Amino acid sequence: MALLLVTASWFVAAGSHIPGFGRSGVSVIEWLGDGRWMLSEGDGLPREARLLDGGFVSTRLIILRFRLGRFHRRSVILLPDNSDADQLRKLRIRLAAGHAVPGGTE
Repeated sequence: MALLLVTASWFVAAGSHIPGFGRSGVSVIEWLGDGRWMLSEGDGLPREARLLDGGFVSTRLIILRFRLGRFHRRSVILLPDNSDADQLRKLRIRLAAGHAVPGGTE
């Protein structure tokens, strides 16, 4: 029973945090180059977002935290099998260099 609850919980979380997994999840992430980001969710409408501190970056996993508007926050989990490998590599480099955050070097 506990395994069933954990599995169900994972699918609910994955639907809102892993791109392309579920209708409410983020389907497109676009870095605009000036510290701003655009996120498109299941409805396909782009929304301006700001990258927040507290994410996680490694070679196999990237977790990005965004603020959309005043009260809405969204975490996005990027894995090697749901994202382009070259784009993930470039994103890791930009994040490490501070280019992808407000106030970072351009």
